[in-house]
Amino acid sequence: MGDDRWTLVDVKYNSWHHFNPIWHTPTAVPHLVTLLKGRGAVLIHIGRRDLLARHVSEQIAIARGAFHFPQGEAPPPIQIDLDPKQVIDALRRAQSLVGHCSAWFQRYRPRIDLVYEKLFREGRIDAAIGKRLGDLLGIATTSSSFPLTLEKAVRSPSEHVRNWGELVAAVELARRQGILR
Repeated sequence: MGDDRWTLVDVKYNSWHHFNPIWHTPTAVPHLVTLLKGRGAVLIHIGRRDLLARHVSEQIAIARGAFHFPQGEAPPPIQIDLDPKQVIDALRRAQSLVGHCSAWFQRYRPRIDLVYEKLFREGRIDAAIGKRLGDLLGIATTSSSFPLTLEKAVRSPSEHVRNWGELVAAVELARRQGILR
């Protein structure tokens, strides 16, 4: 965007601890959140609703040995099998972590919450989301304000998991049983 006043800090859910003091309980608000809030930083929280797709995408990336591919480069085809019990355990941990992070951010202002699945449209940041971001940041945005240099390597997780039907059935059963939300 060409404005030297901006600094972007990208923090993944499992990386908040780097600025914590020596003693810090795992569920307490991370010190980095306090530091950013004290500086008036804008919090852009991108959450993913489909945690199964996120987990499968991660497992495919691990199997491929690459998480991103440059625009225009097709990732190699891959087929994997996933253990439903291990996936359910991973989803339970992910739901817990998302819950903690979301709770930390509830009172944080200024903040915008974005849904990953709605963020992109036809290879670009969705125009309405781009406008919301621009309004929050106090900048004018256009359709080219947020260029993408990476494309999704996994468009449909079901195409890459040989036991997809078994996996989905196990996740649905875990939801009915209250093991997963």
